[in-house]
Amino acid sequence: AFFCAALAGNSDINVCVNSDLSVSCNCHDVDGSGWIGHLGQSSLAEVFAGPVARRFRQELAAGRLPTPQCSRCCDLRSVSRDKALRLADRHRLPAFLMVENTSRCNLQCASCPRPQIRRLRAKPSMSLDDVRRVAQQVREAGVASVAYLNFGEPFLSKNIRQELEILREENPGLRINTSTNAMAIDCDEKRAAALLVDRIQISLDGID
Repeated sequence: AFFCAALAGNSDINVCVNSDLSVSCNCHDVDGSGWIGHLGQSSLAEVFAGPVARRFRQELAAGRLPTPQCSRCCDLRSVSRDKALRLADRHRLPAFLMVENTSRCNLQCASCPRPQIRRLRAKPSMSLDDVRRVAQQVREAGVASVAYLNFGEPFLSKNIRQELEILREENPGLRINTSTNAMAIDCDEKRAAALLVDRIQISLDGID
């Protein structure tokens, strides 16, 4: 049988709030099969305790993988059936969350499922109201760390400084990291936004 650390709230890499406020249980949800709820309709606590997340945990405990991405997810654990059944109804709210402020990108990397993501997202970017909603849920859930990234280039958002300020305002002690190709950090406003992040990973995308 199986057990998922992400669905138990014990992951430091998965669980993503996408640009349209849908919530995925994994960071590579390219087909929407990992969708477990929506922050526009429910709180993060309700999403984790909701029917989809509960069904996923029960299917794993029964030895079935609920999404195609489960088989290659680093948070999948193989455990005894007894242990899986004991853990199926146990979860806590995550201390880590990915936040995809935008699914738009200025590059076309061969490895990126850009066409699928474009079709999948109901909204390509979060509004400031969306970001505030996420920031409030981060505070209420006690999330300690946010990765401000996923399938888009975060600094393409013209509002990224305001977005990060909202996160900081609602969560003064929050640790924020991001990944960027840095091409869009091209003005004083974007550079000021970058200084609001604790850790930035730069992707140098090229032919070799």
